[in-house]
Amino acid sequence: MTALVAIAVLLSLFGFIARGVARGKTTALDRCVTLALQSSVDPSRPIGPAWAQEAARDITSLGSIIVVVITTAAVAGYLFLAHKPGVAWLMLLAVGGGIALNNLLKLVFARQRPDVITPSARVFTTSFPSGHATLSAIAYLTIGALLSRASPSAAISLYLMVLAVFLTVLVGFSRIYLGVHYPTDVLAGWCIGAAWAILCWVLMAWLQSQGQVEPAGALTTTTASISPDLRAHSGLSSERDCEHHLYPQRGLRSRGSGSCAHSPHIERARRAGASDRDPNWRRARVLSEACRQ
Repeated sequence: MTALVAIAVLLSLFGFIARGVARGKTTALDRCVTLALQSSVDPSRPIGPAWAQEAARDITSLGSIIVVVITTAAVAGYLFLAHKPGVAWLMLLAVGGGIALNNLLKLVFARQRPDVITPSARVFTTSFPSGHATLSAIAYLTIGALLSRASPSAAISLYLMVLAVFLTVLVGFSRIYLGVHYPTDVLAGWCIGAAWAILCWVLMAWLQSQGQVEPAGALTTTTASISPDLRAHSGLSSERDCEHHLYPQRGLRSRGSGSCAHSPHIERARRAGASDRDPNWRRARVLSEACRQ
């Protein structure tokens, strides 16, 4: 419910900004902020030393389509190798859909780039909303959410999400600093990008709860995580036996999916008085422990 409220708020804010842009109500503020960030001596250069301008160009590239696509493909490749194809495809669709949505919005609004200064970077598309701000919000927030859900501690999860937000904000500010976007372009890009990312998170969580997508955990259970001693203790003589008992309903093709058929039954069996004298209990308990390794 909180996520849906956040989406509604972000979309409402985007609509408010878009209405102001369409009616020209934000023009004065946009021009004032844009000019304030430019040198009074040479309006074609941003304020600050020359290295700051070069640094801004480096930072702004983090939100370009090329960098976002490469980063997304790299993370998707890792997810495929980690036997999480569902999560990988969802992330690819989230970023691909975000690129399509941003291009559609640019076509609809067709706002011209800032003309009060000479931009410090080359541009090829219309201005509203900022593509760099939108794509960085979608890609980095989605990747940050995936990694944080898979992290072993709350502190690491918080660090990853703060880092994702920081990168998104940094990319957006660099667009304003370089004079290639008005502030409202970037704000709108953040709003629509964050709303799209949250929507994709909600969809992913729902699919995971329905068993249609692999769990979010980073560590997956395979036969390699079950040592020979554990196999002997549980009465399993081979990796094939391990596969059969780890994934009895999904078969060998679910290897590495992270699902364990025994974990939900462990506590009930313990309350029923099961002990290590029972080979079935012993097997289920050892395999459940392997699922958490």
